[in-house]
Amino acid sequence: MTSEAKISNQLQDVFAAFNETFAGITETQMLRQDFDKWSLKDIIAHVTGWNEVMGESLERVARGDSPVRIGSGVEIFDPGTRNLLLRNAHVHRLK
Repeated sequence: MTSEAKISNQLQDVFAAFNETFAGITETQMLRQDFDKWSLKDIIAHVTGWNEVMGESLERVARGDSPVRIGSGVEIFDPGTRNLLLRNAHVHRLK
Protein backbone atom coordinates (compact mmCIF):
# COMPACT_ATOMS: atom_id res chain seq x y z
CA MET A 1 0.00 0.00 0.00
CA THR A 2 1.37 3.43 -0.94
CA SER A 3 1.88 6.19 1.60
CA GLU A 4 -0.96 8.13 -0.02
CA ALA A 5 -3.31 5.16 0.34
CA LYS A 6 -2.31 4.71 3.99
CA ILE A 7 -2.94 8.38 4.71
CA SER A 8 -6.27 8.23 2.88
CA ASN A 9 -7.34 5.17 4.89
CA GLN A 10 -6.28 6.81 8.16
CA LEU A 11 -8.23 9.97 7.31
CA GLN A 12 -11.32 7.92 6.46
CA ASP A 13 -11.03 6.13 9.81
CA VAL A 14 -10.69 9.44 11.67
CA PHE A 15 -13.71 10.94 9.87
CA ALA A 16 -15.78 7.83 10.60
CA ALA A 17 -14.85 8.00 14.30
CA PHE A 18 -15.65 11.74 14.33
CA ASN A 19 -19.10 11.08 12.85
CA GLU A 20 -19.78 8.18 15.22
CA THR A 21 -18.95 10.40 18.19
CA PHE A 22 -21.94 12.63 17.45
CA ALA A 23 -24.38 9.99 16.18
CA GLY A 24 -26.50 9.86 19.35
CA ILE A 25 -26.56 13.58 20.13
CA THR A 26 -30.02 15.14 20.37
CA GLU A 27 -31.01 18.39 18.66
CA THR A 28 -31.12 20.12 22.05
CA GLN A 29 -27.59 18.97 22.85
CA MET A 30 -26.34 20.02 19.39
CA LEU A 31 -27.68 23.56 19.80
CA ARG A 32 -26.75 24.17 23.47
CA GLN A 33 -23.96 26.72 23.72
CA ASP A 34 -21.66 25.17 26.30
CA PHE A 35 -18.27 25.93 24.80
CA ASP A 36 -17.54 29.66 25.13
CA LYS A 37 -20.82 30.41 23.32
CA TRP A 38 -20.21 27.71 20.68
CA SER A 39 -22.64 24.84 20.22
CA LEU A 40 -21.62 21.35 19.13
CA LYS A 41 -23.19 22.19 15.77
CA ASP A 42 -20.89 25.24 15.47
CA ILE A 43 -17.83 23.18 16.40
CA ILE A 44 -18.66 20.42 13.92
CA ALA A 45 -19.12 22.96 11.12
CA HIS A 46 -15.84 24.64 12.13
CA VAL A 47 -13.90 21.35 12.09
CA THR A 48 -15.52 20.37 8.80
CA GLY A 49 -14.51 23.68 7.23
CA TRP A 50 -10.94 23.48 8.42
CA ASN A 51 -10.75 19.91 7.12
CA GLU A 52 -11.67 21.28 3.69
CA VAL A 53 -8.91 23.90 3.93
CA MET A 54 -6.35 21.33 5.03
CA GLY A 55 -7.49 18.92 2.32
CA GLU A 56 -6.91 21.61 -0.28
CA SER A 57 -3.45 22.22 1.19
CA LEU A 58 -2.59 18.51 1.01
CA GLU A 59 -3.72 18.36 -2.62
CA ARG A 60 -1.60 21.41 -3.47
CA VAL A 61 1.48 19.96 -1.77
CA ALA A 62 0.95 16.63 -3.58
CA ARG A 63 1.05 18.56 -6.89
CA GLY A 64 4.25 20.30 -5.82
CA ASP A 65 2.54 23.64 -5.11
CA SER A 66 2.69 25.67 -1.91
CA PRO A 67 0.07 24.88 0.74
CA VAL A 68 -2.88 27.20 1.30
CA ARG A 69 -1.68 30.23 3.26
CA ILE A 70 -3.93 30.59 6.28
CA GLY A 71 -2.54 33.84 7.71
CA SER A 72 -0.47 34.89 10.66
CA GLY A 73 -2.78 36.69 13.05
CA VAL A 74 -5.67 35.73 15.28
CA GLU A 75 -7.82 38.26 13.45
CA ILE A 76 -8.01 35.94 10.44
CA PHE A 77 -9.90 33.36 12.45
CA ASP A 78 -13.05 35.36 13.18
CA PRO A 79 -14.11 36.18 9.60
CA GLY A 80 -12.66 32.88 8.39
CA THR A 81 -14.61 30.89 10.92
CA ARG A 82 -17.78 32.81 10.11
CA ASN A 83 -17.36 32.08 6.40
CA LEU A 84 -16.66 28.39 7.07
CA LEU A 85 -19.73 28.12 9.30
CA LEU A 86 -21.92 29.78 6.69
CA ARG A 87 -20.53 27.67 3.87
CA ASN A 88 -20.99 24.45 5.85
CA ALA A 89 -24.29 25.20 7.58
CA HIS A 90 -25.99 22.53 5.47
CA VAL A 91 -23.53 19.83 6.60
CA HIS A 92 -25.05 19.32 10.01
CA ARG A 93 -28.48 20.87 9.61
CA LEU A 94 -30.80 19.24 12.09
CA LYS A 95 -34.08 17.73 11.00
